Amino acid sequence: WLLGSIHVEGDKRCMIKPYRLIVGKELPSKELKAAYKLNWKPIFGKMMEAPGVIIPPNYEDIDEDFVQTSFAIATKHLKEQYSYIFKTPENKRDLWSLSTWSQKVQPNGVRKNGTPEDIEKLPPSTVVKKSKQE
Repeated sequence: WLLGSIHVEGDKRCMIKPYRLIVGKELPSKELKAAYKLNWKPIFGKMMEAPGVIIPPNYEDIDEDFVQTSFAIATKHLKEQYSYIFKTPENKRDLWSLSTWSQKVQPNGVRKNGTPEDIEKLPPSTVVKKSKQE
C-alpha cells in the first residue's frame, strides 16, 4: 500500500507503484478492479484518514519505524471509529482477510453491526432513492 511492489514474470521484473496511488481504471482486468475497490481500498482508505498519518513524498523516508508508527496511529483511529470491530477477540481478527476488514468499515456493515456510537459517526448518506411513482 505504501511502497508498491515488484512483479516478476519470467525473467522480467517491473515495479508497481504504491497501491494507494492506483486508480481503478489503471488495472488491466475487471477482476483486479473489483478486488482493489472492494478488498483493498476501503480498509486502507480508512486507515489513511487517521489524523497524524502523513505519507512522506520520498520513498526513502518510509522505513520500518514509519510503517509501525503509522499502523499504530491508524489502528487507534479504527478503534475510535469502528469500536464494534474490536469487540471480536484478537485471535479471530488476526485471521481476517483484507476483504473482511473492508466489509466491516463499509457503512452498511457499520449500520448492521456497529454500536450506536459507531453508527452516529458515519457520514450522512448521499444516495437519494426515488420512489417508483416519480
